[in-house]
Amino acid sequence: MGARSFLPLLGVAAVGCAGPPSTGLADADGVAKFVGPTVSVCADGSGDQTTIQAAIDAAPSGSTLSVCAGTYAENLRVAGKALRVVSEDGAAATIIDGGGSGAVLTVAMSSGAGLQVDGFTLQNGSGTGAGGVQCTRSTFSLSDSIVRDNTGAEGAGLMAWLCSVSLSSSDFEDNVAVGRGGGAYLSSSSGSVDGCTFDGNEAEEGGGLALASSPVDVTGNTLTDNEATTTSETLNGPGSGGGGLWVYGDATIRGNTIQSNDSGYHGGGLYVWGGSAEIADNDISDNYSGEDGGGGYTNQSSAWLHDNIISGNEAFDDAGGFRIYVGGMTVEDNLFESNIAGDDGGGLKLSHSDQTVRRNAFADNTAGDAGGGLELDNETTTIEDCTFEGNSATRGGGLHSWRNEDVLTIVGALFTDNTASDCGGGVQFDNDPYEITIEQSVFEGNTASDGGGLCVDEVELEDGGFDDTVFALVNTAFYNNVATDDGGAVYLKTAIGTVRNTVLFENSAPTASGLVLKSGTVTLMNSIVYRNTGSDGVVVEGGTLTPRFNDVFGHWGHSNWSGLSDPTGTAGNISQAPAFDWPRGGDFHLDPSSPCIDAGLPFLTDPDGTRSDMGAHGGPEGAW
Repeated sequence: MGARSFLPLLGVAAVGCAGPPSTGLADADGVAKFVGPTVSVCADGSGDQTTIQAAIDAAPSGSTLSVCAGTYAENLRVAGKALRVVSEDGAAATIIDGGGSGAVLTVAMSSGAGLQVDGFTLQNGSGTGAGGVQCTRSTFSLSDSIVRDNTGAEGAGLMAWLCSVSLSSSDFEDNVAVGRGGGAYLSSSSGSVDGCTFDGNEAEEGGGLALASSPVDVTGNTLTDNEATTTSETLNGPGSGGGGLWVYGDATIRGNTIQSNDSGYHGGGLYVWGGSAEIADNDISDNYSGEDGGGGYTNQSSAWLHDNIISGNEAFDDAGGFRIYVGGMTVEDNLFESNIAGDDGGGLKLSHSDQTVRRNAFADNTAGDAGGGLELDNETTTIEDCTFEGNSATRGGGLHSWRNEDVLTIVGALFTDNTASDCGGGVQFDNDPYEITIEQSVFEGNTASDGGGLCVDEVELEDGGFDDTVFALVNTAFYNNVATDDGGAVYLKTAIGTVRNTVLFENSAPTASGLVLKSGTVTLMNSIVYRNTGSDGVVVEGGTLTPRFNDVFGHWGHSNWSGLSDPTGTAGNISQAPAFDWPRGGDFHLDPSSPCIDAGLPFLTDPDGTRSDMGAHGGPEGAW
């Protein structure tokens, strides 16, 4: 990698520097006034000038240059004046070729309306900075143009520093930068990139587009087949990459197609470091990273990630779909689908942070180890109203949590048809030292070796010993989950906690078809365990289970209870058909004839103020 200055990255200008000065060549709304003469440029001598540079030098500020079709072998420079340069026949017919001997176009100190370029191909530039366009302290607009086959240190296609930039409806193709921004690099700049295509560009970071301290609107663009060549951490912080897009700081990234890009390290589709970018309504698909974050990676960011489709991405290590490291982001209304991680977090992996994750869908993602849909790594995130369907992993097919750093809550979640080859088809809590609560959630059709629906594992202590996981299941339903070994619905390896107002219905396992407790102290209350198959319904193999006000019934050919004295008829426990409304349709409300109505804990009330019912819709939180 060539030498690099970090001055633009940090947004630090030299003493006395400011943005581009004004000359009054713009209306109050910023629309340019090109009120000067129109100068024609034709290489065959039929215009006012035969070269574009001669016209630039001769034209007064505010002029329009009208350029005939042809190939112009020039390295253009505009300084200290505002001009509009327009081709007569469009970019395909009007080519400015830099000949590998410098930037194709340099614009510096073009004040006021600056330089507007419309309808050109800018190609074969090569520079110590940019190869295509170099913009410094200017206002620059590029539209309906092609920037291709340029090479440079940074921003091979376009490099802007302290510029106000508007890029629209233009193609950046096959440009190669040593540092950042194969297609374009904007540093300490402002403006917009709208409706452009970045294809086949290459750079160490930000293969297609790179933004540093540049709160730019990036909207409606297509970034495809770009590559970030970095394969390790850089001076930028812990990690780098961004095959399609690299951002340091704030930006609005909306409505883009970020597809089939590649990063040797992090963020195959995009990489965002710091700031509070908005990442919304994008199609982030089929990207690849050699380390983490096949679709995208955010690092120490408070970005808002919402309404994106993140699909078909792959990471060699963690987070096939998206990786969030540190920060405090809001992640909502996204679809994570068919992403693949070699290790953890097929759809999404979060680490060392407290995010807000709600109303996301995780479907058909795969992890080589843990967290097929979602991996929580040293997290305190709350999961709200998310769905997990058809995900797979070795542990925690839908969701896996590892070493939570504070109380973890999952509320309003749906786990369906997820698979784990080891423990926790729907969810595995693994080595979590802080309390965990699942409430108002459904587990249906999940499969694992142990804990078809849920696996609560032990906590490993620093001295090599083990401790119980503290947990609560409140107003949950488990049905049609399957364990090929132990715990069709719920597997509690080493646990202290409460299972309250929970339904276990038609789950299956050769050992403990409903719930199994291996070690710890658990209270089962206000719950219904009904018609689970293949083995006994509730099994205690170690520890202490205290049952109070439950209905456990219908395990034909097997016992309702195993490993403890049958508590039926004591402490409010009954054994009768519960009379659900429509259980095979997932409706566990109770029919008015149910013996479970007003049969729960006397000191708890339902939302209507009556004594609590047993089952998933009883108790204070039963109105869901």
